[in-house]
Amino acid sequence: MNSRMFTHMVLVLGVFLILSVPSFTEEKSSKSNAHEKHEHEGHIPPHGGILHEIEGCAVGHAEVKIIDGNIEIWLLDGGNETNRSIPISDERIPLSILSPQNERIELTLISDPMRLAGEKAGKSSHFIGKSDALKKLPAFEGYAWVRFKGTMRALRISHPKGFEGDVEQENGNKPSDHEEKK
Repeated sequence: MNSRMFTHMVLVLGVFLILSVPSFTEEKSSKSNAHEKHEHEGHIPPHGGILHEIEGCAVGHAEVKIIDGNIEIWLLDGGNETNRSIPISDERIPLSILSPQNERIELTLISDPMRLAGEKAGKSSHFIGKSDALKKLPAFEGYAWVRFKGTMRALRISHPKGFEGDVEQENGNKPSDHEEKK
């Protein structure tokens, strides 16, 4: 191969690389920005569960994880701070579960303080419960009242998809299975 042909091949290859790199960079940048935006929004469940808003994203979240009839709920901060636990003084959270067939299950979640995080009885962000009925439910709606950030607030669980938005359902009803505690 003569030097002129080699120079021409290098030039063509160089032009090809220059033209193809911006599209690769833009694609990578767009994927990276989407990932950064997701992380920036802070909506990453730290325990591998599903996030549910407590009266709006800015107020807080409940992360819910269900395995083999065991349900765990972590109360987390709002906005970008879903990695921060919010301990509450309640020892129990009564939870009403409604199946897709409109069967009601009443379940009480018990405080299970995360000791390594400095939590103790009367100051816990982690609650657990168990019901064999949960094993048979691929989907359900759950409703509770929690004393969160000093105020009684409605918690709606929409399993397994998560819940974002205000606490009102499409029919306008709020979770009222449990009287709001004053």
